[in-house]
Amino acid sequence: MVRFVLYAGMRHFLCLACLFWLSSVLTAREAVPVRVQLDWIFNAQFAGLYQAVEQGYFAEAGFAVDLKESPKSAGVVESVVAATGLAFGVSESNVLLLERQKGRPVVALAPMFHSSPMGWMVLKKSGIRTAADFRGRKVGIHHDGEKVLAVALARVGLTLKDVVMTEVGYDPRVLLEGTVDLMQGYSLDENVALKLRAPGQSDFIHAKDHGYLAPSQVLFVTEATLAAHPALVERFLAACRRGWAFALAHPEATIDLILKTWNPKLDRAYQLASLGQIAPLVQPTPASSIMPLMTRQEWEACQSVFVEHRFLERRVDLEAFVYTPRIQR
Repeated sequence: MVRFVLYAGMRHFLCLACLFWLSSVLTAREAVPVRVQLDWIFNAQFAGLYQAVEQGYFAEAGFAVDLKESPKSAGVVESVVAATGLAFGVSESNVLLLERQKGRPVVALAPMFHSSPMGWMVLKKSGIRTAADFRGRKVGIHHDGEKVLAVALARVGLTLKDVVMTEVGYDPRVLLEGTVDLMQGYSLDENVALKLRAPGQSDFIHAKDHGYLAPSQVLFVTEATLAAHPALVERFLAACRRGWAFALAHPEATIDLILKTWNPKLDRAYQLASLGQIAPLVQPTPASSIMPLMTRQEWEACQSVFVEHRFLERRVDLEAFVYTPRIQR
């Protein structure tokens, strides 16, 4: 009995000693500096990353994260590829595939937006409900909108010759004034401006519902980074997901954080409405996870659209481009 008591006491002591040692190791572990290169200004589009910083999720994962706005002197991909140390980037799916086609060793990790926020704003009184109603209409587009429009029109048996295209700016006033019948925009940006200016008067036709299969704001790294630090990459993505979950659950506090810490020049109502439009992009369905990974099949479908409509000259080998986590979820 005495030996058993002594043994139990020693085992308890050793367990406590091991826990103390592990705690000291974790405490002593220096945070890994991480640069995250965004492709736009600080606004609600990156809300999950701000909360991952603010709530300490990145710190808990062992990172000291430095978020950077879109670079002015170089492209996002170029900036990440040239970076020394651990670096992640955020870019569009067509950009990443094009860069991969050029030989850039980028790996697409997970999209923050599972589908593109691009589409077309219309006034309800116009009667335009789908791309089939675009025939003969005057469409206001930006410099990057022609190919996306062609995708949607092809889905309903139309071509660019069936519409009248005119290049416009980003102010939805041209739609309200009747200069155009519909106008290209993002659900979380120009569409928000329109709804705030003319509540209840407009609808938004999503490009994703008309064949434009393009994830947006895709997190990426280089092949070398992924090969050298697979566990760090997984921890980083997990922290991002926690940040987005918090941001979507606490929209008011998240916008307060953005205005206080990241970009005080923004309009609060605009950013709050924008975050509301972002939520279903980050979590596509109530049953899906936050920031779900793109499957190989989804990337194949996305690439097929890009090649068919000449976003890309040829298909890219997706073997090294599509991220496969070391630990299968």
